[in-house]
Parts: sequence; structure tokens; C-alpha cells
Amino acid sequence: MVRRNGVEMAKNLKGADLRTVPLLGLELEGADLTGANLEGVVLAGANLRGAVFGKANLKRTNLRGADLMNADLSGANLEDAVLTGALVAGCRFQRSILRGVVLGDCDLKGADLGQLDLTRAQCSGSNFEGANLAGSILEDSNLRGSNFSGVNLERARLQRADLSEANFTHANLSGADCREAKMCRTDLSNACAAGCRFDGADLSMAVCRLADLSDCSFDRTKAPRAIFERATLATSRMAGFSAPEAVFEFADLQGVHMQHACLTQANFVGASFDRAKARSCDFTGADFYWAEIVGFERVACTMVDTRLPEEAVIAIAPRSASKPALKPVQLFRPRSGRGKRA
Repeated sequence: MVRRNGVEMAKNLKGADLRTVPLLGLELEGADLTGANLEGVVLAGANLRGAVFGKANLKRTNLRGADLMNADLSGANLEDAVLTGALVAGCRFQRSILRGVVLGDCDLKGADLGQLDLTRAQCSGSNFEGANLAGSILEDSNLRGSNFSGVNLERARLQRADLSEANFTHANLSGADCREAKMCRTDLSNACAAGCRFDGADLSMAVCRLADLSDCSFDRTKAPRAIFERATLATSRMAGFSAPEAVFEFADLQGVHMQHACLTQANFVGASFDRAKARSCDFTGADFYWAEIVGFERVACTMVDTRLPEEAVIAIAPRSASKPALKPVQLFRPRSGRGKRA
């Protein structure tokens, strides 16, 4: 229904040029705006629930606070459009152009945004929980503080994106490209990021507890005081990796290749280094207590004030105690098998 001041107007606006039409106060619920030109139009707070914008031109359109619930934006051009605070539940974005779109504080829970171009998108503080962003382009986007819990970001391109303080718990980042991304204080707990590229990224104080980071590339990555507790980093590459005071307690570091890495004061208690290799790395003050370092090849590494594992001896007095039956416990997350590079 299309109304202005209670007066019903034409509902079919297919292909209409509305750039110079005053639309404030116009109710466009359920309107057909397929192919319409709304470039630069102000529709802030408008009721657009269930409207159809197929292949419409919404470039630089102001949709701040608009009601777009169940609207069809398939194929629409939303480049540099502003949707801050808009209601977008149930929106369809298939084949939409979203470069530079502003989606701050939007609830996109469960939205299908796969294979879309969101380069330079401004989505800080938005909720993408359970959404599909597989194969999407999010380069140079601002996603700071957003919720990506359980989101599918497989093979997504996140180069240079600001992901600081974002929540990626249980997300799928297999094969994603996060080169030079800002990931300070980002939560990647229980995430699957096998085969992900973190080259040049900033993971300062990031939390990667129980994450699958196997077969990843961490060349020139900065991760001071990051937490990789019980994570699996098997067969990952770490050339120029800098993670002073990082925590790798009971982490799987089997087959890892480190070169010129700075891991001073790092905590490797209980970690597994089977088949791992380190060349010209600095482990000054690092703690390897209880770690499995048999088969850990170290060449020209600095080990000053480093605590190495000691063989533990348990004495049992005769007739006073018996060997307890212990249930085996998985110390670190097993590899998912996804995101491996050919």
C-alpha cells in the first residue's frame, strides 16, 4: 500500500525515476519499485516493509532507521547507501551491490549475504549471527565489535578489514583471507579457520581458545599476549611471527614451521611440538614445561631462561595405593580437515 497523508497512491512504481519526488511521509509498504531510480533519495524512517527493489538504483540512498523487513533487494545497487539502525530481518540481498554500504547497528541474523561484494562496508556493532557470508568480499570494511557467532565465512575475503573486538565464536573461516586485518581482542574461540591466511594481521590479545587454526599462514603476524590455549595450529607457517607473552597451553603445534619468530615469555605448557621446526627464533623466558618437544627441531634459536620439560616420576608406596584408571582426555581441538590448501 502506498499512501501519503492517508491518501492511496499508485502502488506500481516499476522503473520510476523518483530522484526529484518528495517521498518524506510516503508509505511504501509492499510497493513494487523494481528497476526504480532512488539514487540519493531520503527514505529515513520510511515504512518499506515487503517492498520489492529488484535491480533498483539505491546508490547513496538514506535508509537510516527504515523498516525493510521482508523487503526484496535482490540485484539492487546499494553502493554507499546508509541503513544504520534499519530493520532488515527477512531481507533478500541476492546479487545486490553493497560496496561502501553503511549497516551499523543492524540485525542481520541469519541473512544470506553469500558471494556479495561488501568492500568498504561500515558494519560496526552489527549482528550477523548465523548468517551466510561464504565467498563474500569484505576487504577494507569496518566490522569492529560485530557479532559473527556461528557465521559461515568460508573463503571470504577480509583483507585489511577492521575486525577488532568482533565475536567469531564457532564461526567457519576455512580458507578465508584475513591478511593485514585488524583483529585486536577478537574472539575466535571454537572457530574453524583451517587454511586461513593471517599474514600481516594484528591478533594482539585475540582469544583463539580451542580454535582450529591448522594449515594457516601467520607470516609477519603480530599476536602479543594472544591466547591459543588448546587450539590446533598443526602444519601452520610462522615466518616473522611475533607473539611475546602469548599462551599456547596444551596447543597442537605439530608440524609447525617457525622462522625468525619472536616468542619471548610465551607459555607452551603441555603443548605438542612433534615434527615442528624452528629456525632463528627467540624463545627467551618461554615455558615448555610438560610440553612434548621430542622431534622438535630447533636451529640457531635463543633459549635463554627457557624452562624445558622435566621427566615426572610418580612414587607409589607398596600396599598403600594402586594405579588409578584414568579416562583419556583430548588436550587440544582435533583438526577439522576443512580448508586445506592443495
